[in-house]
Amino acid sequence: MRSTAARGGLTRVRLAGIEKAMAEQVARAQAGLKDSVNRLSRTLLSARSRKEAAQQIAQARESVRESLDRLGRTLGESQKTITREVGLLTRGLKAGVKAGRAAYRGPHR
Repeated sequence: MRSTAARGGLTRVRLAGIEKAMAEQVARAQAGLKDSVNRLSRTLLSARSRKEAAQQIAQARESVRESLDRLGRTLGESQKTITREVGLLTRGLKAGVKAGRAAYRGPHR
């Protein structure tokens, strides 16, 4: 993404904002997974039998799978948004550069 931004002239501020949003999404996902692991640990400590522990583990696996699926969808949507935004910014910059050149050259004869 940085190389695309550098070629397209994305501002550092805009790129930093995009990176911050992605980092926040990853941090939320990590916190959710950590919470799931902690809940599973507490539940397993209170399990009365192996069967009950196995059921708790199966439920936890399903919960983690759903969380990872949600994270994957969110990151996929974010990637589409970022790709679209980078494209718009790049087109805008190119149009601005072209208009600047035309204004600098003055009217054509």
